Amino acid sequence: MSPTPPQTIILITGANRGLGAGLLTLYLSLPYHTVIAAVRSPLSPSSLALSSLPTGVGSRLITVKIDACNETDHGEAVETLRSTHGISHLDVVIANAGVSYVFPKVSELKIEDLQGHLTPNVFGVVWLYQATLPLLLKGKRPRWVTMGTIAGSIEVESRRKKKEDFLAFLLLSFSSLSCPISHNHLSKTQNNLPPLTSPPRSQPAMTNAAYGPSKATVHWLTKRMNAEESALAAFVISPGWCQTDMGNSGAKYSGWKKHLGMVELIEGATRERRGGRFWGYEGDLIAW
Repeated sequence: MSPTPPQTIILITGANRGLGAGLLTLYLSLPYHTVIAAVRSPLSPSSLALSSLPTGVGSRLITVKIDACNETDHGEAVETLRSTHGISHLDVVIANAGVSYVFPKVSELKIEDLQGHLTPNVFGVVWLYQATLPLLLKGKRPRWVTMGTIAGSIEVESRRKKKEDFLAFLLLSFSSLSCPISHNHLSKTQNNLPPLTSPPRSQPAMTNAAYGPSKATVHWLTKRMNAEESALAAFVISPGWCQTDMGNSGAKYSGWKKHLGMVELIEGATRERRGGRFWGYEGDLIAW
């Protein structure tokens, strides 16, 4: 009788909606995978529904509570994984949870809105990284993936100056909210996205002074993670604008096509091939 293959262990934040749920569904369908769904509200209908997803041979789902705005959730979740579920290592961590809900000019930016983006999008990623790094470093080929966006780029390449690129992760973010925002506020914001403008000095053609800086920061942090840990492949992936519950009406590409592309990229990633860089879902290198 052949020995049972070792488990590949994946942790995904914001895993009950949108992009996170799509990635979780694909990973869970693979054989001998333990997929950890980190969600803000484990008892919400969307979180409970994850238990009905099909699983590959020898695979299992674990759900833990991680609110990206709550510092203590991250360490407590890792301790639960160790003590309750017997998790002794992690192979992949995908930092997917985030928010985007206002699109002001810098001259109109409210500090509370900037803070509202920095806490989940930056502090939450740092807390997650610090909590999971010890388990990641016990993996044979550890990979850290930050879901990114060209909305966080200082400049953009001319070939990417398209509406779907600029709005890409902004709309995806709505489908994996990690902090409580009212449904009415969310709907109002979604229906009042700012118009595209002529991009000055190759800047993204969209007012975005709260979300953009938060993503620029987390891009920098991810590149630094890769530089600091010689055993780790840490990199950023931009999923573009794909079909989720918030992006269906205008998305150019099927969500599943992009989910598959991202899983293939992550599974084939090594430190030498992917580490410390910014990638599109098809494996195209994007300038910071």
